[in-house]
Amino acid sequence: MAFHSLEKLSPGDQHLFSQYGRGQSIPLQHRTVTAAFESIADTYPYAKAVRECFGQERTLTYAELDWRSNMVANHLITNYNLQPKQRVVCVYSRSLEMTIFILGVLKAGCQYVPIDGSVMVEESLQHVIRDSGAPIILCLSSFEEKVERSMPLDSDATIVAIDALDPLWRRGDTRTPEIAIGPYDGAYAIYTSGTTGAPKGVDVTHEGTCNTLLNEPGKLGITIGTNVSSILMLGFDMCMCTPARFPSFLGSSPN
Repeated sequence: MAFHSLEKLSPGDQHLFSQYGRGQSIPLQHRTVTAAFESIADTYPYAKAVRECFGQERTLTYAELDWRSNMVANHLITNYNLQPKQRVVCVYSRSLEMTIFILGVLKAGCQYVPIDGSVMVEESLQHVIRDSGAPIILCLSSFEEKVERSMPLDSDATIVAIDALDPLWRRGDTRTPEIAIGPYDGAYAIYTSGTTGAPKGVDVTHEGTCNTLLNEPGKLGITIGTNVSSILMLGFDMCMCTPARFPSFLGSSPN
């Protein structure tokens, strides 16, 4: 017999079915990724936030990460008229700039679309640029030519290329943008692999991200001073927000 509704179950079984998988409701300390990050940056400004271990080691403290992400946010708002709730496609590889880009877009009140520039082919990148409707493509300078080749002919998106030596880091505006960011605003959009058709964007909210990272079991006992190795694919969901809340290690394994 086909199962079409709960009405064919007994009242007791209906109650069990509706409650299955529901646990205790635990309030969140922070409901946006930006608030969670800034609370740590304010409390532990000189703690190491991110460490890059490819070639010559580079690190950023929470204060430095906060300042630099503010520089990116203000740069996009002031010079490229980025508006809250817009999307920004971010094309990068594993680097300190990756983390700065993520937080910079979030601090602008916008939603980032992560793209691993060394992996995604130009045809797929073109689809993401067109489908996301992003007015800005923020990329590492090393991927600028690839982004240019991938731009849809009908797109009016602007390419903003930044690297480790960019003059922005010397003269950028370090003030936190005065942007209202809500828990239900989009934090990032992950594109599916396209196995069953064209890749589709999946929106993830600030509150959903915080619920995963700040409550059990997601936080896994992680605290200040813990090394968290970021070795997942850069376009994979859980790779996205590790550096937004906890100290991160951008390498193959922690030392």
